[in-house]
Amino acid sequence: MQLTIGLRAYQKEDLDAIYTWPNDPDLAPFFMFTTEPYTRDKAQQFLDLQLYNTDPTAVHFVIYDLQDLHQTYRGTVGLKNIDKTTGTAEIAIVISDPAYRGKGLGQQALFLICQYGFSMLGLSKININFISHNVAADKSYRRFGFQDDGVSKKKLLQNGVQYDEIHMSLTSHQFANLYENTHST
Repeated sequence: MQLTIGLRAYQKEDLDAIYTWPNDPDLAPFFMFTTEPYTRDKAQQFLDLQLYNTDPTAVHFVIYDLQDLHQTYRGTVGLKNIDKTTGTAEIAIVISDPAYRGKGLGQQALFLICQYGFSMLGLSKININFISHNVAADKSYRRFGFQDDGVSKKKLLQNGVQYDEIHMSLTSHQFANLYENTHST
């Protein structure tokens, strides 16, 4: 896989980007983590968690364009609910910069975070969950190699409407079979 993105640690300068994207009307309908407006205080709390690494069950990275010397925030990808006992975690991903959506960055970010989870953390399975009306995510995750694990019917509530939550996963063996000759170059 030819990579055009990199992953880096969060920086204090990322606050504005963290605050802006959850309130983007093009992205907000696909979020499962909030039904209320995302405040600057919430963004600062999230950033502080990343800067001071206070959550041992999660790791998040900033997605940036390798051609950008400033490594500007273009999105985020991470693993949450990391359980070293069971060897599982769940992916959280968003390409927040509209100019970078639909260009394959999500596939690259999935590759990098799965490679990190399987190689660095020794995970055996990575899960991904999303709201049922996020058709683009569904297509992207299937194209990457994620397999269906099930559906939680009417689990999510947005603007008074109940939606299903889709569950998918990828094992370390599936990842190795799909990407064994792929290196992050």
